[in-house]
Amino acid sequence: MSNWLLAFSSAAEVIEGLVALSICHYAYRFYRLSGEEALASLSASFLALSVGLLVHGTSLALICLVTSGFARPALRTAILLASRIMGLVLFGCEALAYGYLAYSYAKPGRRAAALVLLPVLAAAQRPPEPEALIRFVRYHPVLECLVLGLLIYLTYRTISNFLSSRDANPFLVSFAFLFLTAAHACFMLSYFLAALYLTAHILQLLAFLCMLMMLLRVISA
Repeated sequence: MSNWLLAFSSAAEVIEGLVALSICHYAYRFYRLSGEEALASLSASFLALSVGLLVHGTSLALICLVTSGFARPALRTAILLASRIMGLVLFGCEALAYGYLAYSYAKPGRRAAALVLLPVLAAAQRPPEPEALIRFVRYHPVLECLVLGLLIYLTYRTISNFLSSRDANPFLVSFAFLFLTAAHACFMLSYFLAALYLTAHILQLLAFLCMLMMLLRVISA
């Protein structure tokens, strides 16, 4: 169960990171054509998200190797410690990305398009409970609350934009941030119910796909 959950989380974050990187690419590509600053903000934000997701997803893949016994004890400890640091990097990238987007929406005159290792993992004895494993993977409640607060604000602004324009593209953007808000709420609740962790990754992937679909619609128009 432990390795399965880690493998799922690693694969999901790598896929989400690649989708975020695609969003960054298309947003920057259209920014070069249109000069619209909102697209530059979107590109920079999803670049930060892609870096955080890809780095953290890769670190979880290394943990899968550690728990499978493919590393020496000293290397195991180093990889587990590095994964905790990468968890902070992921939350830092998320806070930076969503904070920058929130700033772009709030700017006047602009419309925006446990620090302790789990000994059971290191010792490879009885597998931890799924909820305990999730706390190891991404347990930073203060940063999670910060990211969730930023996403609630972005969801409010994007839904307001959609209600004022009634267009398909603002609809996709508002749904993207609605999915992201729901995803991070599920991430927080997954500390107590592991099934919500899987739901959170599905919602986050749907959010990124909505944003990518919006950019592809804009470019093909």
